Amino acid sequence: MLGIFKKGLVDPPEELNSPASLQPSVEPKIPEDTLKDFLSSHPTNSFSVGFEDKALLAFAPPDPSLSSHHRLFCGMDDIYCIFLGDLNNLSALNKQYGLSKSANEAMFVIEAYRTLRDRGPYPAHQVLNDLDGSFGFVVYDTKVGTVFTALGSDEGVKLFWGIGADGSVVICDNLEVIKASCAKSFAPFPIGCMHHSKGGLMSFEYPMNKLKAMPRIDSEGVMCGANFKDCNRQVTENPEDVNRRYLSQTEVTKGLKEPNNLRRRGLEVKEPTIEVKEPTIDPPEEKMAKAKTNVTQSRTNHCDKSHLLAFIVGVVVTMLLYHALNRLW
Repeated sequence: MLGIFKKGLVDPPEELNSPASLQPSVEPKIPEDTLKDFLSSHPTNSFSVGFEDKALLAFAPPDPSLSSHHRLFCGMDDIYCIFLGDLNNLSALNKQYGLSKSANEAMFVIEAYRTLRDRGPYPAHQVLNDLDGSFGFVVYDTKVGTVFTALGSDEGVKLFWGIGADGSVVICDNLEVIKASCAKSFAPFPIGCMHHSKGGLMSFEYPMNKLKAMPRIDSEGVMCGANFKDCNRQVTENPEDVNRRYLSQTEVTKGLKEPNNLRRRGLEVKEPTIEVKEPTIDPPEEKMAKAKTNVTQSRTNHCDKSHLLAFIVGVVVTMLLYHALNRLW
């Protein structure tokens, strides 16, 4: 698959552009030449769709001997989608969005995108978190003029993106096409992330964390387009925090949903444990002994109080007698 979007339609991060692409020895290609290279690599079963001077989409069916994943192209109501991968819960998603059982992954992505665009009952990152499987897709909305790209976190599907000679953004699953068209200004599309024309690049797994550009140098020692990673992911995140934050941001409509993306990323989701202590029952002998001890202590305390009271009374009487005798004398 290949998507080429003119400058201004998609604004990639500045770190994706490599200074080495400005050197005369390494020159990127214009979109027309990139499209020719892609179509020539699939001469019998590829096609392309152009959208004036704004975008180009090209598609070729997958080779079963090289990949077992689906590669689908679909266009509905001025929205076009190229989908790579497989969704394990496609049937449940089609039912949730009111689609027929025969709808494929590309049809579902278009319907989910249109729902987000028109009504937006859920944030985009929650919708992507509900996808179970390997996936990567590019959606181009010709009506609004936006591009929406996402890549799953299990690394079952790979996407690459780069910047062409005229500043166009090139997105492709073929590394050789990206290298030839973007020179050094390319990088793997970050896993677990999405890019929207208006919202930019962000992680849909950890939407609160910022992505950091990591410098990338190839085998020739030349600076290439940067990788983008969530550097705080391994330091600040743990399964309990992710689980708690996910549930707090989720608008539950049909009961509490379990965040399956935690288990897909190998994170352990700990179930709450409740410790129940059994009451201790003393034997009859111990009960009797405790009762006798309590009675003895009570009697002792009572005797002590009686003796103290008698002593005080004796002292008072003695003093009164002493004063009375002094008066008589």
